[in-house]
Amino acid sequence: LVNRAKVEMKEVSFKTASALAQAGVNFAFITDHPVIPVEHLRVCAALAVREGLDEDMALQAITTSPARLLGVEDELGSVRQGKRADLVIFDGHPFDFRSRVVLAMVDGKIWGNRRE
Repeated sequence: LVNRAKVEMKEVSFKTASALAQAGVNFAFITDHPVIPVEHLRVCAALAVREGLDEDMALQAITTSPARLLGVEDELGSVRQGKRADLVIFDGHPFDFRSRVVLAMVDGKIWGNRRE
């Protein structure tokens, strides 16, 4: 989420992501954890969608784009054979604030399983 207390953030808004995408800039969302908990990463993406970012681009900005920018796209960022199995399954759309994590998998091992 945008924190205007930081000098470097004074001109940033959730419309910035859309402007970057339209300019062809590769970008990814971060949360500045622990200031903004990493659990809010999908909230940041959802707010950028609300402000004009294409939904698919927002999903890429929290999956494939960070992996590519960090040079680890052969291991992380998408679901492909041979990659680490780090997955999160929601009970609704991941950008819907009401959606909850149903299952999380880290390195192919189930980390959490919420049962109704």
